[in-house]
Amino acid sequence: MSGTPTAKTKADFSVAASYKGESGQAVYTIKVGNEYLDIVQISAGGEHTCAITAAGAAKCWGSGDRGRLGNNSNLSSSVPIGVVGLSSGVASISAGGYHTCAVTTAGAAKCWGYNASGQLGNNSTAHSLVPMDVVGLSSGVASISAGAEHTCAVTTSGAAKCWGSGGSGQLGNNSTTNSLVPVDVVGLGSSVASISAGAALTCAVTTAGAAKCWGSGRDGKLGHNTTTNSSLPVDVVGLSSGVVSISVDSSRTCAVTTAGAAKCWGANNYGQLGDNSTSNRLVPVDVLGLSSGVTNISAGAVHTCAATTFGAAKCWGHGANGKLGYNSTANSPVPVDLLGD
Repeated sequence: MSGTPTAKTKADFSVAASYKGESGQAVYTIKVGNEYLDIVQISAGGEHTCAITAAGAAKCWGSGDRGRLGNNSNLSSSVPIGVVGLSSGVASISAGGYHTCAVTTAGAAKCWGYNASGQLGNNSTAHSLVPMDVVGLSSGVASISAGAEHTCAVTTSGAAKCWGSGGSGQLGNNSTTNSLVPVDVVGLGSSVASISAGAALTCAVTTAGAAKCWGSGRDGKLGHNTTTNSSLPVDVVGLSSGVVSISVDSSRTCAVTTAGAAKCWGANNYGQLGDNSTSNRLVPVDVLGLSSGVTNISAGAVHTCAATTFGAAKCWGHGANGKLGYNSTANSPVPVDLLGD
């Protein structure tokens, strides 16, 4: 039996035979290549990656340290593996530093992995190899963001909640203590559209399009013209309206406006703000050449990338290992075009 496969797939087939009144049948499975997972959302964290398939299943791969893959193991995996209990019904997923969180289609928040600061939100500091329910968030969760050692979520009513490490004020509850369960972010009421948790820092976009940040102010990453920390949300200078999305990392923050402009602030030692300098900025600066047409932006550890309405990708900042994608390992303080193969 032979044939020419037309796609990467897995299929069952049967072979039947009969002879002198006797018959038999066997079912076999043949796999051609690796099946496509049909991924609809993906999130890269600290040495691991997680995704959601079109069927609503959560899959993770990479480092399994402290159970961040959610498959009841500490072992790493070089291929996507299923998360225990989340083979369907997953709406969104976020991979953090050493933990992972997801929101189900029923609006429940689940977290797993490293938990020394209470970032799993289950009123414990024990690490978990499988998803745990977040206290008080069994329903009504719209989105979730896993940071380095804390987690934040937005409810369907527009409220912001955070839990885990609070040492720099990143929980936004006017405190610098850790919390093992979700606490309300003070002063935002029911006005939050989206939230992004980074390393000791959190930022949100309100329904009015304003950018708010809280936590560590190191390098100016809060955008409020100072390097002081804040345990309460502060206004980002110049971004009181017109913000569509925001992305935070360990040392800086970037945003996209309704006009499609890219803005960044904070650490700039490798040119990761894209303003043709290596000076830190305490307030948002324009990314050169990206005053319009930007649809999405993502801040990595020391480099930044953006996608445009023309389907192009631009990156800037630290270029080691070729991560800017322009056939060079040199740093670039301005956006460069991502080259195709």
